[in-house]
Amino acid sequence: MTAAQIAPYLGYFGSILLMIGLLVTTDLKFRIWNGLGCLIFIIYAVIIDAPPVILTNAVLLAINIFYFFKIIRRKESFDTAIIEADDVLLNKFLDFYQKEIVDYFPDFKKSDLAETKNIVILRDLVVANFCALKLTDNSVATVIVNYTVQKYRDFKVGRYLFDTNSAFLKDLGINTVQYNAVHKKSHKDFLIKSGFTSLPNTASGMMKKL
Repeated sequence: MTAAQIAPYLGYFGSILLMIGLLVTTDLKFRIWNGLGCLIFIIYAVIIDAPPVILTNAVLLAINIFYFFKIIRRKESFDTAIIEADDVLLNKFLDFYQKEIVDYFPDFKKSDLAETKNIVILRDLVVANFCALKLTDNSVATVIVNYTVQKYRDFKVGRYLFDTNSAFLKDLGINTVQYNAVHKKSHKDFLIKSGFTSLPNTASGMMKKL
């Protein structure tokens, strides 16, 4: 195929990338997909000799690159707090995100929180994550629920809780964190990228030593 014959497909491909950019839930992913779409449109415009399209997408690509590096260099404030099961803010949080929490943790019940360590992760003073861990006598903590608000699913919360600030969990007597079952493939893939491995003698459990 000649470049002229390929050009329409590049146009469609670029459009798809831009549409994906509008569907993602984090600023970083938006910049990546939008930037790729702009790059494809620049190639498309070069082939069809359309200077206005080249100029427009070159400017947009530069803007996306600028904000991409601004996002990854941005220093955010993380903090961790133990919260009581009957806390009003916690219950409002659980009620608001109930549908998605149950999607990831179908066996979760609020009554479970009476026997867990209930941890809230704040990201720039905004509640980004709630994690309930049930401790056992052998320094293992079983995850009852670990829900991160969709906007903040960029691995930073997980790295903070299980890596950067793992001393917080160790101070609670926790050396290993485990999921007895992971119900969604996307969640399992996320955990693998976060350093979790398969939990022995389970169908879909995951674990991580701190």
